[in-house]
Amino acid sequence: AIQVFQKLLYAEPGFRRASEVHLRLALMFKVLKQYDNSLKHFKLTLADSNPCICPEPEIRLHIAHLYEIQGKYKQAKEAYEAFVQAESLAPQIKAAALRQL
Repeated sequence: AIQVFQKLLYAEPGFRRASEVHLRLALMFKVLKQYDNSLKHFKLTLADSNPCICPEPEIRLHIAHLYEIQGKYKQAKEAYEAFVQAESLAPQIKAAALRQL
């Protein structure tokens, strides 16, 4: 699946659902513990101007978690702090992120 998605992005860089492809690649790489690749694709998901099926705060939470599991605690803290500033967070999700700080 990873190779198919990568070929799609290579062949059609302006694909209107590229953000969803990047999101799926990011999640697959995270499961495979390829954290740098996962982080790259989460950031590309955020940078894409097309809408994504995943809310932006959730993507930012994944990014913060990736920094944390890589031992990049300063970056994780900054990412969690940025995450909790989101206006549309449910109280339970915000509380979970605050516990990580």
